[in-house]
Amino acid sequence: MAEEFRVNTHELSELARVALNAAQQLGEARLNNQGALRLPAVVLGELPAASRVHAAMKGAAEALDAIVKALAVRFEGDADALYRAILNYVEMEERNTVVPPR
Repeated sequence: MAEEFRVNTHELSELARVALNAAQQLGEARLNNQGALRLPAVVLGELPAASRVHAAMKGAAEALDAIVKALAVRFEGDADALYRAILNYVEMEERNTVVPPR
C-alpha cells in the first residue's frame, strides 16, 4: 500500500518564484554586462604575448557568458518544472477528494 504524502504548494510556489527571479536577474545581468569582459587588444599594448593573452581573455569571456546563460536557462526550467508539479499535485488532490453524499 502506498503511503500518503502531503505537499506544501505554497512553499513550492515560493521556491519556483525564487528560481524564476534568479533566472531573470542572471539574464538581465548577462545582457547588461556583456561587453564588460571583452577588452580590445590595444589594452595589452605591445606585449610579446598580447595576441595570445587577448585570445585567452576573449575565450574566457565567451565561456563565462555561456555559463551564465546556461544557469539562467536552468533556473527558468526548474521554475517551470516546479509550477507543473504544483499543478499536477493540485489536480490529483482534486480528483482524489471524496465529497460526502448529502
